[in-house]
Amino acid sequence: MKHKEIPLPESFCAENTDKVKENVLNLAKNNFFDITLNFAQIKSIDTAGIGLLLIIRKHVEQNNGSLSFENIPSDIKEFMEELNII
Repeated sequence: MKHKEIPLPESFCAENTDKVKENVLNLAKNNFFDITLNFAQIKSIDTAGIGLLLIIRKHVEQNNGSLSFENIPSDIKEFMEELNII
């Protein structure tokens, strides 16, 4: 399985989720289902960003892939754990 890391933007919100979604869909078309989302630059995330994370996770799981997260800030990690995203 091919692996790809995707860096997330500083503000992962409605204004820029389309670019990340397009990137993931392009990876899927090329059989990349081992994906790492890198949160190193992220400072904030809104409901659109959370929604996209759920969509990505579902898509990857449906294709027997794996999704991992790197460099998640502690406050965002805690929030994601409460929502059972990670």
